[in-house]
Amino acid sequence: MKPEYHKLLDLLLKVFNGAVSFARAGASFPELDKLIRARIAEGGYPGQPSHPICHGVGARAHEWPYAHQAGGGAMKKGMVLAIEPGIYWPGGGGLRLEDDFLITEFGNQKLCTDPDDFRLAKSSAGSGKLANSELQTTNRA
Repeated sequence: MKPEYHKLLDLLLKVFNGAVSFARAGASFPELDKLIRARIAEGGYPGQPSHPICHGVGARAHEWPYAHQAGGGAMKKGMVLAIEPGIYWPGGGGLRLEDDFLITEFGNQKLCTDPDDFRLAKSSAGSGKLANSELQTTNRA
């Protein structure tokens, strides 16, 4: 992996971990969106990402509720949410981290055992398959 990806991943992991720490019953969706976008901007990427940073998971992969600073609503115990901040370079490429979480009264439970830092993940030797987090990276030209 190129050095610029390591730097980007380190920043994105800090942003992602802040979002995960924020996610709990009663937490505001607009405040989560503002938090993530502010931390990405502080890291040198204002206006990122162009997609929702959190959404519900249920019958569909992407469904209500969506976290957006102009929206409303709060997380409720029992919701399953995908948290997925991303940072992208203007010429193409970048990274996005995504994981699903069950919202609990006092926090959340990650629904995947893979590490969020995919540099620590062990790929399935000989299977030809990559860890989900590896599939969500994009190549920079």
